[in-house]
Amino acid sequence: MTHILSPNQKFPEPDENIQIFKTPTTYRQAGTYFATYCSVDKTPSSIYQDIAQQLSEETGQVRDASSQNSEREESCFQHIKQKMEEMRSFSSKSVISTKNLENYMCSEELIVRLAYNWRITLIRGNKSRTNGAASRQPLVRLENAIEIRNYVENGQFISVGEMYGKRYALAWFEGHLHMFVWDPKGNMWELETSPNNVRSNGKVIINFLRATNPQIGSIMDNAYATMKEFRREIRNRDAHAQHEQGMILSHYNQKCRERMLEIEMMAAVPAHGFLRETF
Repeated sequence: MTHILSPNQKFPEPDENIQIFKTPTTYRQAGTYFATYCSVDKTPSSIYQDIAQQLSEETGQVRDASSQNSEREESCFQHIKQKMEEMRSFSSKSVISTKNLENYMCSEELIVRLAYNWRITLIRGNKSRTNGAASRQPLVRLENAIEIRNYVENGQFISVGEMYGKRYALAWFEGHLHMFVWDPKGNMWELETSPNNVRSNGKVIINFLRATNPQIGSIMDNAYATMKEFRREIRNRDAHAQHEQGMILSHYNQKCRERMLEIEMMAAVPAHGFLRETF
């Protein structure tokens, strides 16, 4: 899960007693950094819980990015509903165009955020591709295509790369890390990860980073190999004394620590193109 942190907040450095090891991080400039945590005897979910707990203790109350600007968003949503009610009094149309909304109440930024939070459905042209629950949301027709550079942080992709024969980009979008996939037929980017399940997106993002960043891929492969070696060794020595198992754990913890090499900051890429309006 991603959160908005203040500039002085950094990756939690694990306490020695929990036996989790982290890649070192040197904070040289503003930007997005990545770190890997390794433990030979903890599950991924256990590592996540320990690090999340430490992050909470170090930073106090962490603000979820989705809670920002809620008042402006709500005002825009009510404005859309009001305008649609006015339209229904003299028209049977169930869709409202952005040109019929007051820009000071509903900027394009707020309209995109409402769509991201699944409160409205965006369409372009005369046909809607929506059905089910989405069709019961207010339909808003965009007059202009969404330029992706206006919505990803600093107008940049953190990384762009090929995976499974497709072109992907990673960027901060609406306060969270998201993946975008390039649609060559539509000639635009499409949101690949889910706005409604940010935590599960981590698996998709990690797969992308492992596939497109050799350094991250190597560190994670080495960490996984160390964990497998440790578990195989423990299985083979189940009958041995407890102190011997402790020595084995200490050996592989050291091996895990040595394989946690610093991950270099990736060079950001200017974001170009349009973003498909369906999230």
